[in-house]
Amino acid sequence: MLSTIFLANLRINSLIKVFNESMGGISQSVRTNVPAIASTGTSLIASTTAKRAGDFQYSHVTAMDRYPELYGLAHDLWAKHPIAIGPPYLLSYGASTGREAVTLATKYFNHSMILGIDIDEPTLTAARDFAQKNFVSERVHFINGKKVHVDEKFHMIFANSVLCYHPNFNVKRFPFEAFTRGVGQLTRLLKPRGYLFVYNPSYRLWDTNFSKCWERAGSLPGGCGFVPLHDTAGKPLPEGWSTDCVFQKTNTCE
Repeated sequence: MLSTIFLANLRINSLIKVFNESMGGISQSVRTNVPAIASTGTSLIASTTAKRAGDFQYSHVTAMDRYPELYGLAHDLWAKHPIAIGPPYLLSYGASTGREAVTLATKYFNHSMILGIDIDEPTLTAARDFAQKNFVSERVHFINGKKVHVDEKFHMIFANSVLCYHPNFNVKRFPFEAFTRGVGQLTRLLKPRGYLFVYNPSYRLWDTNFSKCWERAGSLPGGCGFVPLHDTAGKPLPEGWSTDCVFQKTNTCE
């Protein structure tokens, strides 16, 4: 069962559309619908096969402690530069079978509440079972993005191997506009001064019209992934892959 904290911030809506092509997609079969979008009656729901234009990365592949350097950076950032008293609220954006959320709960943020979002029920069931087996189901919850509006705002969001189309990048399948819409969703879900962690993007956050909302907050010595970066037209960039992993939301972006 969801804790009262999350129950107070989740609004069930069984009438959400299964797919809204104008809004793009979220990876690992995930999309969310946040209040600013919900008020318009539109939704952000993933296609599990990523065959439509605007769909994000479609793989369910995941693992425990998949990005240890990035998670360690997140832990250190909160220890040195917290934006609130107490443990942070975390969102695993593209939760798959829950390995990332459980990793964060058991190794890096032992007292945090964590929400993971997916739209595939068997995957959600596997994620909940995995959290229970690791004794963190009281703090780690998973919801179906088809049925639940997320009204909560988070201190930290992890969007790792989500904002991409890889391998076999196809700009018609994943145009820059779809990436921009995804960044917009993450911007709205994050608290002011909150941290966004992005690994393996197909485009640069700085090229979006949300760039004014972000400041660089950290990176990794070896770069931020292996997925090739593209310009706004979908052409490969000379720098190869992203060198920016961590972004902090500005106070002027509400």
